[in-house]
Amino acid sequence: MATSRLPLVVVLGATGAGKSKLAIEIAKIFKGEIISADSMQVYKGLDIITNKVSPDEQQECPHHLISYLEADHRHYNIVDFRDAALPIIDDLLSKRILPIVVGGTNYYIESVIWNFLIDKKLSPEDGINDPAKNLQDFTDDSNALLRCLNGMDSLDLYSHLQIIDPGTASQMHPNNRRKIIRAIQVYYECQQTMSSLLSEQHDGQENVKSGPLRYPHPCILWVKCQQPDLNARLDGRVDEMMARGLVAELENFHKEVARLEALKRDNSSLDTGHTYTHGILQMIGFKEFHAYLQLSVEDRASDSGQKLLQQGVTDLKLATRRYARQQVRWITNRFCNRPGSNVPPIYAVDSTDLTQWDKTVEEAVEVVKAYIAGELPRKAPEMVVPKVETQLERNVCDLCGGRIFLHSHEWAGHLKSKKHKFNVKMLAAKRKQLIELLSAREEQLKKTADESLVTAHGRSEASFPEDTLFNVFL
Repeated sequence: MATSRLPLVVVLGATGAGKSKLAIEIAKIFKGEIISADSMQVYKGLDIITNKVSPDEQQECPHHLISYLEADHRHYNIVDFRDAALPIIDDLLSKRILPIVVGGTNYYIESVIWNFLIDKKLSPEDGINDPAKNLQDFTDDSNALLRCLNGMDSLDLYSHLQIIDPGTASQMHPNNRRKIIRAIQVYYECQQTMSSLLSEQHDGQENVKSGPLRYPHPCILWVKCQQPDLNARLDGRVDEMMARGLVAELENFHKEVARLEALKRDNSSLDTGHTYTHGILQMIGFKEFHAYLQLSVEDRASDSGQKLLQQGVTDLKLATRRYARQQVRWITNRFCNRPGSNVPPIYAVDSTDLTQWDKTVEEAVEVVKAYIAGELPRKAPEMVVPKVETQLERNVCDLCGGRIFLHSHEWAGHLKSKKHKFNVKMLAAKRKQLIELLSAREEQLKKTADESLVTAHGRSEASFPEDTLFNVFL
């Protein structure tokens, strides 16, 4: 497959749409290799709940970045994925092998298509002049720094960011804990503010958030499926997972994590508590069955236990359908509507009717062939409508509890909201009531003053001649 323009192929799509199946078809036809971009499939175990491709499917073509982390690995992130995926892609391209990136974690895929992430310096300088000495001590230990930041209150985090990087803090909402922590990490690990690093890394680029393309002419395929059909497909997949032993898999995994953490318990610096915000425990499926898994064997067989089990199934179906919709919105907003001119075309193929799957594969293959030949595909790409980046405009609504808005369109929308209009109406009513009270008080004081004046002269107002009364008030 000698060519002067071997592309990076990317397969997008909602969970259950068939993107992994399509990627395997493409890999078999072009003798390519697949790089999984799924934040949960990187962990060993849990093959059912993560819907990993089967061992037989993995034998059909080489797969990378699947099941290569232990279950207790808690802090795998987008930078870790990028640093693992890029060498694989570069190696495949150097060998004239077609790399195919596929997965449902779309921000992982973004890190491969565009160069927008901040790189950590290998040898940070010493001596940060900053009042938070406890954080400065962690400049050479990323995990310790992250644990320290995770233990801090959100308001304290934002206040600290305002001290070390006021420019970045002014562009972030105080409640956006994840981004605030990331900005503080960047400061201590790179010895520079996030704004200055982004400016250096994307010097000359029209859109800093997007960054330049890593690989020229990436071939992006979007596997689409009509939402009602996808919902039914996802519900059926959950039922199939249950039949394959999903609950037993989750229970065994919890036991394995507990065993691995028990081996580390002597190290007090390690975070060994079970949470649903780090590592694989944040995946859909754990929270939904948590209450049921806490029951004893006897209680699980009871009526209340079975109700919890069925509720877990219902919640899992709901969460999966919701996640699929979120993925579609992400693809639309972050790929089709991405700001800047460095947004490659996106070619959609329909997987709604599985009886027409061969046609779906054929359309995708024709697009890939055109890219390899350096030609324009006959298939029309999706309409790309880049969003216009709005300028930052920080506004605070004290009337609505001090809510903060960072963009003008958000502020305009808030001013039109029912809640804000109601608060304005209530404020106007209170002001009117206050004015009436003040007026009544003023009248009362005036009346009291008049009565006091009359009493002081020992006679009634009626006995005063007009000119004398006038002189008294002067």
